[in-house]
Amino acid sequence: MPFVIVRRDSKITEGSTVSVNYVSASSARIEKMELSKRSLPAGSHVLIVDDFMKGGGTVNGMRSLIKEFDAELVGISVFAEGNFSGDRMVTDYTSLIRVDEVDTKANTLHAIAGNYLAQNQDRLHALKKMSAYLIPIKSEVIAFPFIALFVSLPFMVGQYRKYGSFLFWRAVVLYSFVFYLLAAYFMIMLPLPSRASVAALTTPRYNLVPFSALRTFLATTVFSPFHPGTWLVALRQPGFIQPAFNLVLTLPFGVYLRYYFKRSLPQVMVMTFGLSLFFELTQLSGLYGIYPRPYRLFDVDDLIINTTGGVLGGLLAPALMRAFPTREEMDRKSYAQGARVTWLRRFVAFVIDNVVGVGLTVLVMTLLARLFDLTSPLLTWLINAVFAPLVVFVLSRCWRVAQRWASAWSASAWCAKMVAPWAFGGSCTASFYSTGSPSMSWSAERRVC
Repeated sequence: MPFVIVRRDSKITEGSTVSVNYVSASSARIEKMELSKRSLPAGSHVLIVDDFMKGGGTVNGMRSLIKEFDAELVGISVFAEGNFSGDRMVTDYTSLIRVDEVDTKANTLHAIAGNYLAQNQDRLHALKKMSAYLIPIKSEVIAFPFIALFVSLPFMVGQYRKYGSFLFWRAVVLYSFVFYLLAAYFMIMLPLPSRASVAALTTPRYNLVPFSALRTFLATTVFSPFHPGTWLVALRQPGFIQPAFNLVLTLPFGVYLRYYFKRSLPQVMVMTFGLSLFFELTQLSGLYGIYPRPYRLFDVDDLIINTTGGVLGGLLAPALMRAFPTREEMDRKSYAQGARVTWLRRFVAFVIDNVVGVGLTVLVMTLLARLFDLTSPLLTWLINAVFAPLVVFVLSRCWRVAQRWASAWSASAWCAKMVAPWAFGGSCTASFYSTGSPSMSWSAERRVC
């Protein structure tokens, strides 16, 4: 790390120098300090280190000298600070020790710990406070994969019924989408405070003034558009981190809508706004009335930033789609695999129909029997061995008939709208086949006009 020394009088070997005049806080006299021009490049990050500080005049002078080099001050460190009855010119410093009393006759001094330990205690207190956030985060990491899998199962089963097969990549997309929504939802809720602490809050419940986040960013950070050296520093300050988090929160939502669900940018914007409004109303309602008042702020800026994040994700989706299979490719591969009724498909259908379906039917019928106080062993045996399998069989037959009827109706409607106008006024019938799910197959030979 480069080290340079600020002197009261420069040496002849240092070449040309930059000097500033400053006021000594302890003696109230005007002093001068110098620094070689070649010792500090423009844009440098500077840490001031002083051996002893009383009123802070020397450190304040060094701070003024740094500005002459267009450098950035990142901190002030002092080995020892002494007692000073007036107002110090510098307040944002870190000291190792503090000299309270000096006895010149006995050649002794009394020193105590500086503000370094106090600052560390504040940091430890902040870490303890953050532990309240770490506990739910650890719980989420453990529980979320299983919750997301449980919630994703109905969607995966529906996709399997629709296409007749199920691709691994489609499962990854659906699972990750559900996992993302759950994570986003719990991040805007957790950690949950106690009802007593929420009831004692006096903070504002909502903010309806747009672009307050921008004004806060400009007022609370060091950002200056004309000084590039301040840009990276501003990115690490809270005034930027919170709006940036809100922007990133909904960015994946826009990617999913464009990539898998094939939504247009206007639809992405409307749907992202709806998701953000749902989050904000959840906060405004005090978690649906569980709390006596909101414990987080309903902010119109969050609606704006979240919606912008979703639209940005929608704009980035086409570039990301080049690295992954498109929705059309997944559908074609699913239909191709669905045309072959393999033993695995039959086994999966058997498990769904006879294990999951019958199990759920037995559960529902048993609950109904207990509700009407019908608990005989014979009825229990009939439910498990006869009624439940029969209900599943009838429902599956009805479902297949409804699928074929819906396909026939949609095929006739398509024919009436698209084929009849150019088929010389003739009639048209469409044939279709079922491979686990209805699929249309059109050709000139199958069109009767």
